[in-house]
Amino acid sequence: MLESSPQNILTKVEQIPAKIEALERPPHLDAVALMKEKNCYFVHTIQVTKSLDVSENNKTFDTKKLTPADRLDILYAGNPTLSVSSLRPNTQDGTFYGNFGVLFSQGEVISANPSDDGTIAKSLTERDIIGGARNSFENIDRAIDRKHGGSGKSYNEIVLKSPEVAGGFMKIDGEVYKKRISFEEETMDYGAGGGEVVKKYGVLNLANEKNGAVFDTPFSVLLEMKNRGPVFLLDENNQMLQVTHIDEKTRKLIFSVKPNTPTNIAEVYGEQKLNKYSKQEMLDRLSGRNINLV
Repeated sequence: MLESSPQNILTKVEQIPAKIEALERPPHLDAVALMKEKNCYFVHTIQVTKSLDVSENNKTFDTKKLTPADRLDILYAGNPTLSVSSLRPNTQDGTFYGNFGVLFSQGEVISANPSDDGTIAKSLTERDIIGGARNSFENIDRAIDRKHGGSGKSYNEIVLKSPEVAGGFMKIDGEVYKKRISFEEETMDYGAGGGEVVKKYGVLNLANEKNGAVFDTPFSVLLEMKNRGPVFLLDENNQMLQVTHIDEKTRKLIFSVKPNTPTNIAEVYGEQKLNKYSKQEMLDRLSGRNINLV
């Protein structure tokens, strides 16, 4: 009996060129190696409302015309060279503006700066970097291992080439979300010899409040992410908590209380990246909206 389906085998074959490229890449430029060594995630935030627009940082698309679904399709299927930030758990590392984003399982670091570097996308695969790329050992160490002053969070800017999305995330560090989170326990009985195990999990309730807060936008974005891959919640301690179930009727999200470490994201989700058929579906959807990536 085959352990892998024909589709899984095909997916693994398709990954071979990328793995060869990664082996030939200097370790200090490889996102996977850095995630393990520095214990950091690489993330890119997206805008889902019109309250903030950064169109001036992108010469490739008129970002004002992009929906959240368009943005996700571009990130998941287009593998664009991006401006990202590194996040170390339990530090004051922060992100660019926005409560939603994606985290990556693979990629090549082109440049790194401890603060905003003002890079601009001039094509899908190229970004203008003022003063040229900063990709020495020292540059990357200084950008990721940066020290923070004061009590607030701050973000760095790292240019990542050929990134592979591991999943989408939503921040839950704001009070509006904290007060809507509860924790519950479930007893799992594994029968004779297995005993009982108490499993703890979190619940985030995104049902609209009567005459109060409305969560239509965040819930719809989370569903878009779910339709493309894994979904995570990013807490105030920069920990990625994986969503295990989304109930569309009650709008409750069940999530694991055990964080996914950067190493786990690099190793597990690096092997589970989207296959070419899923990506082609997204590219076709973009093409149907006259958004061409070539």
